[in-house]
Amino acid sequence: MAKIIEISLRTQSFADNTHTSFFVELDGIPAQLKKPSRLYWKAPNSAKPVMPPVLDSFVAAVLLPCSAIGGVLRVRGPMSRSGLANIQRLLQLRQQMSPERYWPLRIEPDVIVDLPTPTPGNRNAVLAFSGGVDSTHAAWINAAYMNEPDRMRLTKLVLVHGFDAPLNRPDIFARMLDRARPLADHLGVELVGIETNAITLSAYLWPHTATPLAAAALNLFWQEAPFGIFGGGFNYDSNFLAQGHQPYFDQYCSNDAFTLMTDAGGITRTDKLRAIATDPANLKGLRVCWAGSDVSRNCGRCEKCLTTMLNMKVAGIDPSVVFDVPMDLAPLLHVKQRALYQVRDLAELIWNDVKDHPELKAEAEVVRHAIAIGEPEALAKVLSQRLLRNFFTVEGQYLLKQRKREVVEKLKALQKFLHLN
Repeated sequence: MAKIIEISLRTQSFADNTHTSFFVELDGIPAQLKKPSRLYWKAPNSAKPVMPPVLDSFVAAVLLPCSAIGGVLRVRGPMSRSGLANIQRLLQLRQQMSPERYWPLRIEPDVIVDLPTPTPGNRNAVLAFSGGVDSTHAAWINAAYMNEPDRMRLTKLVLVHGFDAPLNRPDIFARMLDRARPLADHLGVELVGIETNAITLSAYLWPHTATPLAAAALNLFWQEAPFGIFGGGFNYDSNFLAQGHQPYFDQYCSNDAFTLMTDAGGITRTDKLRAIATDPANLKGLRVCWAGSDVSRNCGRCEKCLTTMLNMKVAGIDPSVVFDVPMDLAPLLHVKQRALYQVRDLAELIWNDVKDHPELKAEAEVVRHAIAIGEPEALAKVLSQRLLRNFFTVEGQYLLKQRKREVVEKLKALQKFLHLN
């Protein structure tokens, strides 16, 4: 008999009446996973959050961790016809690209309804904001050029507490808000902080779950803005579709009443930096670090900071505008075993830029050797071990072992392309 996961939803206002919390209750998660059964999104009342008329966004938020278990997801409430169709497409994409992670999942809502479409001409949008290059570019280009026909009218920048900053460090999140506020004020857009524990259900699936979890936060403002925007991460031509946040996937967290879109998936990270640097105010609050001890600032030593410094060099921007320490690429060579996502980041975000700049020949050589750290077989072994820990079924372990050869071949092809063999 298939496993049954039941989802129910209720709302609750805190006694001080300053925030509204939206709860999702999950029943049927196997006890051995030790995952929470109660998720919440908490928003300040001043931002006027509103319960969505259907449960589409919350179903999308729990979709992938439920699929990692498999079975039947019974939704105790309404879903829209368009939202259900999009969620099914998102699930099919992830299952095809990562069959070792995601199992068949049947979604059974209590009722399916048709939603009215937004009023014609309503271009209001809320944007998922992290302070990084992608979201800063998306915020600036939409706010600065809102009258262009392909741009939206931003009403909110939404920064989520519970992703980069842990819930037990509200001090770090407060500093993240302080760092982002000058840009929001400069653009004339309201900055809103949303708190959620949703990542605790699916941390091991991050960043696959990044868009669905953030979309649930954006959807709380569906009544004022029928559009949600994500800053495009990887380009549309990325060779690592199964890894990370891909621009193809964002649209599948949409329904007829609230449309998610990806901004600037067709340009590189260096191009975005070059664009936002035309207004110096955009760079002052740039925050790209998520690996340092205090993610409200840029440590200047992790791979994300170092690769951003290289992007800035290629774009002709002095990294000292954003970073307090000089660029030292030595840490890129101190990794004993480079994981697949690190190979992906170095290849997609850096190598394609620095290799064509003679003045960065020394830096390009460091990146080239950084990508070469570790044999493909060893990388595949690390990947397999990491994924095996995510599954408790014999079938999942067998499938991962079967895919190891495929992973090895892909990594060998990458290294051959970079002339590292």
